[in-house]
Amino acid sequence: MPGYRSRPSEDHELLCDLTSSELRLKGDQLAEAENAYEIAEREKKAAMTIFAQRLEAARDVARKLSGEILSKQERRAVSCSWKVERWGEDGRDAWVLRRDDTGAVVTTQPVTQADRQQELSLS
Repeated sequence: MPGYRSRPSEDHELLCDLTSSELRLKGDQLAEAENAYEIAEREKKAAMTIFAQRLEAARDVARKLSGEILSKQERRAVSCSWKVERWGEDGRDAWVLRRDDTGAVVTTQPVTQADRQQELSLS
């Protein structure tokens, strides 16, 4: 055609028929991609379980600390001693567990016949 200049060649992404060997290769690649996807899903599930456990542990620590701050108290190991004392309205002997630091009563238990027998055998 007179008066028109030619244009340079261009590459374009266009649909093309696959050969049988290209189809086999694509099938193998699809199988690998599906396998990689399944592995990633399993890893994601395992990671989510681990993170859920970590989140729960962190939440438990925060709850415990919050409770201690609100109550202004915490549980600690405190040395306590058992002694037999007259206890209660009837004044019977009882084992009394007292804190060594404050002397406050932690719990009481009645003195049993076995306790009395052991005391006699030690004398």
